[in-house]
Amino acid sequence: MECTLVLMRHGHAEEVSGVHVDHDRHLTHRGRGEAKATALWLKEQGITPQVIYASSAARVQETVAEVLTVFPGVEVSTHAGLYMSAPRQYTLILSKTSSHVVMMVGHNPGISHLASELSARDVYFRTAGAAIITYENETWDQIASGTAEAKTYQLFS
Repeated sequence: MECTLVLMRHGHAEEVSGVHVDHDRHLTHRGRGEAKATALWLKEQGITPQVIYASSAARVQETVAEVLTVFPGVEVSTHAGLYMSAPRQYTLILSKTSSHVVMMVGHNPGISHLASELSARDVYFRTAGAAIITYENETWDQIASGTAEAKTYQLFS
């Protein structure tokens, strides 16, 4: 079985201000465009997520909304625990999925650290940056535990 994991950072967001707490910051116009461009790149690569796991932060939810304009109807699962989390929180969710093409949308530094761990590369996502990591004959449990070896890796930044 081939498994494909897409990791994506949210698009460019408003600066922190007295009006919004960090969790409630929204995407800027630029951020919406970045998110859509990344989704279009994924489509060009032949990737269609079966499920999207996303942080509950406003900027991530708005990033996912832009992704859904390219991939309408994809199941979205929102997890408050992915807000500013470490890679372990992502892998806990990943280990429980049954889908073969999974997308996770979150925040730096956690999402970049996860990409680095899974790809054995030094990765730092700019806003709306993404990585596609594919595995052959591996389970999500093996991938989440770090015992799987990536077959291919592509970065969009």
